[in-house]
Amino acid sequence: MKYIDCIDLITNLMKIKKIIETGVDIQQPISFSTAVDDNLLMVLRDRYEGRCYMACYITSVDRIVRRSELMMDSGAIKGGGTINVIFEVSAIIYNVGEIILAKIIKRTSDTIENIVASTETCDIIVQNQKTLNSVTVGQHIPLVVSQMRYNVGAPKIAIAAVPLTFSHEITLYYPKANQAVDQDKISDILELIKQEEAVYAALDAKAKSFFVGIMHAYNVPPKVITSDLSKVINELSSYQTVSRPPSINLSDKVVVCDIQLNKSDPTIEIRELTNTQIACCLLEDYYNGIRLIREMVELYSTPAILQAHTNLWLILKQSKL
Repeated sequence: MKYIDCIDLITNLMKIKKIIETGVDIQQPISFSTAVDDNLLMVLRDRYEGRCYMACYITSVDRIVRRSELMMDSGAIKGGGTINVIFEVSAIIYNVGEIILAKIIKRTSDTIENIVASTETCDIIVQNQKTLNSVTVGQHIPLVVSQMRYNVGAPKIAIAAVPLTFSHEITLYYPKANQAVDQDKISDILELIKQEEAVYAALDAKAKSFFVGIMHAYNVPPKVITSDLSKVINELSSYQTVSRPPSINLSDKVVVCDIQLNKSDPTIEIRELTNTQIACCLLEDYYNGIRLIREMVELYSTPAILQAHTNLWLILKQSKL
């Protein structure tokens, strides 16, 4: 059994909004002043989009929140200036334990054989394991994030990852009686879920069923009684325990409530959180589940691609519990 204090678990999503404050040097203030906001937004986008900054990977500069007037530098020979600006960005972050579908681009064999993988937003080093012996360059495989680094100005996030393996581990939450969930603090994840569900619903049902089965932790899932996730969130304080154990499908919008487990069991992780944080964790787990299935359906989208990854499906089937 492991306890995680709530201070250590301020929940994060892969897609975030972030406010950044900085100063921008202006080399030609006179021409810049003809359309300050448009020109400033263009400078910010050129400087920050597609790069790591402030512990995230910035996908877009969305808007200027506030800016100062253009301040001329009286000491500059060419008459430059500076604008202090606060702006909002859309960005990506990865958390330890998150699953990434990445393309194998290289195998290295110096002292320890590593696998180098990549996505549009990150470069990944994976220490090779026997389970990946059949994996070849060009294949896409699911990897679990173990470390991440956002080097300022880098065009991609640097990530260390391990191959996906299934586990009996259960994260168990203990809601607090008479403590309401702050609806404002779960509004962002609820909106992301709404958007993801709309896309997910339009996907081919047969393809979804295949990948839901592939990504289920068990060959023969243990039977559990489940409750609707939305209902549980609305009545969270009335439950003794809540969890989304590996015995349920990633895409199922359900929770297992009031289960009796042995607290000395090392496969149980207990998180001491506020009810709002518990709600966020449950919602994020569901969101990440349907997002992963959707990404797999879109990535392995043709019979030829499915056939080319037969070894991966075998690896995942053999690792089931």
